[in-house]
Amino acid sequence: MTTAETCPARGSTSLRRRLYGLPSAAAMEEVERDHDLELGGCVISPTFWTVKCKDCGHEITLGETMSTFRGDPGDA
Repeated sequence: MTTAETCPARGSTSLRRRLYGLPSAAAMEEVERDHDLELGGCVISPTFWTVKCKDCGHEITLGETMSTFRGDPGDA
């Protein structure tokens, strides 16, 4: 599963998550509490990472995350 609770490359659970878009007040509060979460800004590209392994640096991109929810067009 690409939304990753563990790193698909190494199996590590030491992950950093990134949120994109205009943050709500609740999102800002969560970022302040959770040091493994950061804001990514309002410019969004499918090549930007949403989850990054802090141990090996493996990145799961926004495009990979979105294909998990919509289904990969290559699978049709």
